[in-house]
Amino acid sequence: MPSFVGTAAVQFQFTAASNSASREIPVADAIFVGVVMYTGKGDTIAVTIAGSGPTSSFQDTTSGNNVYMAVFVGAPSGAQTVEVSGGDAGDNFLCAYRGINDVDTTTPFDGTVRTQGAGSIDIVTTSDGLAVAVVMSDGVDLTEGAADTEQWQSGSFAGVSNACASTPGTGGTVTISWTAGASSWYI
Repeated sequence: MPSFVGTAAVQFQFTAASNSASREIPVADAIFVGVVMYTGKGDTIAVTIAGSGPTSSFQDTTSGNNVYMAVFVGAPSGAQTVEVSGGDAGDNFLCAYRGINDVDTTTPFDGTVRTQGAGSIDIVTTSDGLAVAVVMSDGVDLTEGAADTEQWQSGSFAGVSNACASTPGTGGTVTISWTAGASSWYI
């Protein structure tokens, strides 16, 4: 079953069209990335690690706000250039990534589900899978459900918060939930 590594998530935020910086990549089978772009106006987010694109990614835009998730299988560890792009001058980005082990190296995402304005999301899982959710909220602190494990919590930046939680697959439907105000949910 996939599991996040013990090393804490790396988080950063910026206001610009893009950001490229050397950041520490943990030793892991893969890197899971979550990005929220506020005031994105339908732009397309792109992320590279050490100049390479992700193995698999998912992106959705709602009312000009973008949420992007990606998995980079076999990303090199240590100090690497992490580039986030796709915005316009003045766009606000909240970014985080964390190492994950035992992922499917061919299709890290079995599927994606999106819902907006809900306090929880139901995800059909395999018995050996891991459900992962990235949420964007209107600047309020987010508290994950008791059965979920927080992977990161950004706090508020430019009026928006970004968080990630996971729960083990059961072979049936699992629920990931947060307590927050109006939120957009992406899997």
